[in-house]
Amino acid sequence: MNTVPSGATVKTTNGYGCNDTPCTFKMDHRSTFDVTITKPGYRDWRGHVTHQFAAGGGAAFAGNVILGGGVGMIVDTASGATQKLVPNPLNVTLEPVGASGATAAASPPAAGSN
Repeated sequence: MNTVPSGATVKTTNGYGCNDTPCTFKMDHRSTFDVTITKPGYRDWRGHVTHQFAAGGGAAFAGNVILGGGVGMIVDTASGATQKLVPNPLNVTLEPVGASGATAAASPPAAGSN
């Protein structure tokens, strides 16, 4: 996980997290989870990471099919080798909490200050 600016806190719905980006997690390629990134002075960011069929894993899987490697197909599927997490890496630019755009109302003059 990478953030601009760095130093953000990351929490995932599958129990991973860190207190200071950039950081990395080693997790199952078949994972699907939500991510919340927070940093004081910036808006919270929420996103979703999922998995999809990996081109490289698919080639190995196809090789197992062609060569009759039933065991290899089972291992690749069970290990998640045919999957990849997306997005990976997760790169997030945090948005500063800005002024609401409203201007402060002028204070009324103090009594007897003319």
